[in-house]
Amino acid sequence: MNTSSKWMLGLALLATSFGASAKWDGKAPIICAVTETAVCERSEECTQGPPSKAGIPVFYKVDIQNEVVRSTPEGGAEKASPIATAIVEDQVLALQGIDVGVTWGMTVGLSDGKMVLSAVASGTAYTAFGYCTLI
Repeated sequence: MNTSSKWMLGLALLATSFGASAKWDGKAPIICAVTETAVCERSEECTQGPPSKAGIPVFYKVDIQNEVVRSTPEGGAEKASPIATAIVEDQVLALQGIDVGVTWGMTVGLSDGKMVLSAVASGTAYTAFGYCTLI
């Protein structure tokens, strides 16, 4: 099994464990792994690929109780982004925030752990897809 296949198998197991765990109410800490991204620059085509190609972190630790999302870019220091809004509606956790000129939003399915993260900054739009699980 090649490295890519092992990575995808691990993510599938991560998502399965999320749905099979005790019912998640959207309040316990979670960790999310980005599997693919799309980056769109104003007046240019969008590019797709892994998080490293987009220049974004692979893992995000979401702490609802302390209203913060923590991430560590490759080769960089940990970054903490404040959560401005956190709601659970229709079995989806929805988060929003603004951090140093970047507006971001994240949704996480409570039953399957599927995650979508989007961020907009000065003419560039980032979209990331992945999975989350309880820490």
